[in-house]
Amino acid sequence: MLSVITALKSVGKTELNKLKATLDALVYSLKRTVIQWIPSHCNVKGNEAADKLAKEGGRLPQTDLEISYEEARTTIGSHYRNKWTKAHPKVNNSDGY
Repeated sequence: MLSVITALKSVGKTELNKLKATLDALVYSLKRTVIQWIPSHCNVKGNEAADKLAKEGGRLPQTDLEISYEEARTTIGSHYRNKWTKAHPKVNNSDGY
């Protein structure tokens, strides 16, 4: 999941809002939604090796993991709060900001 988050950091806010709206519509309109991340490695040293590994990984059996949007949002938010706190240890975080 971290690779998805990292990739989405480079996407603009408008695009993220469109993506969220699309995902929300899918979740509410279907009984089951399956999202599989297939990474791409454009212009990266060792591209062929990375693409080969990504394709092999895409053929592995997928584990079913039911997670709500709210749970994913909380997990992602917690991850980035912890990361920010470690990167800024001198900032007082006790005021909730």
